[in-house]
Amino acid sequence: MEGSFTTSEHEAKENIIHDHFSHVMKKERRSTKEFNWEEINVESHDLHELATPFSEEEVLEAINDMPSDKAPGPDGFTGLFFKKFWNIIKHDLMRVIHRFDSLHTTNLHWLNSTNVVLLPKKDGAERIADYRPISLIHAVAKITTKVLSIRLAPHMSSLISNAQSAFIKTRSIHA
Repeated sequence: MEGSFTTSEHEAKENIIHDHFSHVMKKERRSTKEFNWEEINVESHDLHELATPFSEEEVLEAINDMPSDKAPGPDGFTGLFFKKFWNIIKHDLMRVIHRFDSLHTTNLHWLNSTNVVLLPKKDGAERIADYRPISLIHAVAKITTKVLSIRLAPHMSSLISNAQSAFIKTRSIHA
């Protein structure tokens, strides 16, 4: 799996990285069992407002909630760029977001890419297992996801069981 040799050849490094993370992130066999939702009597929730078009106010709220100085994605933009130039870019950005929101995904492949950076887990990292992959995604994907999470947040306490407390801000993880 992981070689115990040192290499400076690009292709050899590429193969080591690919082999290691392919093994670490291997896909498990899919279950062939069917899940019957009707039998567990799941409560119905009115979430119709999640499907309404994104407003400028929602997008600006998501942008203002973004950290200003996090690493940029493949597009090169940080949260600070969107905050500082909102008045200049808002019309173009809203056009892109509305295309996504209305499922016009013809050019989505331009936004559906990620840079993966390997960060050392410890000082003196030498083996590939000593590195952690971090994904850097496009800012438009971050903004869109943030708007959706802001919309979903008020419903979380009714959607998530009280036993699952770790993912809701108002709940304590400790019993």
